[in-house]
Amino acid sequence: MRILGIKRQHCVQNRRNIKANHPRHHHLTISLSVTMVASELLLVALLACLTITVLMSVWRQRKLWGKLPPGPPALPFIGNYLQLNTEQMYLSLMKIRERYGPVFTIHLGPRRVVVLCGHKAVKEALVDQAEEFGGRGEQATFNWLFKDYGVAFSNGERARQLRRFSIATLRDFGMGKGSIEERIQEEAGFLLEAFRDTHGAFIDPTFFLSRTVSNIISSIVFGDRFDYEDKEFLSLLHMMLGSFQFTATSMGQVTGPSPALLCPYHNLPTAPPHGDRCPKRPSFSRQGPLKTSLLSWTIKQLHQNP
Repeated sequence: MRILGIKRQHCVQNRRNIKANHPRHHHLTISLSVTMVASELLLVALLACLTITVLMSVWRQRKLWGKLPPGPPALPFIGNYLQLNTEQMYLSLMKIRERYGPVFTIHLGPRRVVVLCGHKAVKEALVDQAEEFGGRGEQATFNWLFKDYGVAFSNGERARQLRRFSIATLRDFGMGKGSIEERIQEEAGFLLEAFRDTHGAFIDPTFFLSRTVSNIISSIVFGDRFDYEDKEFLSLLHMMLGSFQFTATSMGQVTGPSPALLCPYHNLPTAPPHGDRCPKRPSFSRQGPLKTSLLSWTIKQLHQNP
């Protein structure tokens, strides 16, 4: 029995030695070791990159502390979002104002924003120092929609040139004179008629006023107005309203300073091209107090001054 026991132990040991010396076993052991080392190196590299990024962010913030107004400390990448109620951000800003004064700095993600609270601070910035504060803050949603074009949504030198051209052209078209006043009075009549059609029912006047203001702009720019029930006109207004409502939501506040976060929304349906619509409208070039439309005048100026 003892001899059998020794033989069995000897057989088991031989099997272990055979398995340990088998090339396939060695190959698996080496592969697992290489994989573990690679994973550890990758983890170390990621931690090193994250640490360097955080340190650079803190260094940049400290470098600008002496140049910017005071404000609450911000976390890397997310800024002060944890301290802000994105649904009612103005309430959060009023609380910060109580501690840091009417002019302070917050961080919306990686973007620094100087907040002005109160009539005195706003007047000093926009009136007394109008040239220094003449720029506009960039909004990723509007940049994506309008491609940094338009009087209201452009920035820098392009915005200044568009503003000068628009003011000069509108003056030629009768801004501040009776011609544009007649357009406004005419559209006000259509608004009153639309209110009468409600027969005294409770309504939200927001969309009524949006159609009126849009038609005044349309009559000046295109030389004609839209009917209040025009489906294409209503579709455009709904899309514009939706874009403004999106910027007021918490998601819009988060994506506002970060264009990369808009990637999931790049496939949203947008308005079809309307480049040929206005010239085909019967009264596009009607002869009236303004003689022509602002659009045709702009095109003429672009041809004369390429």
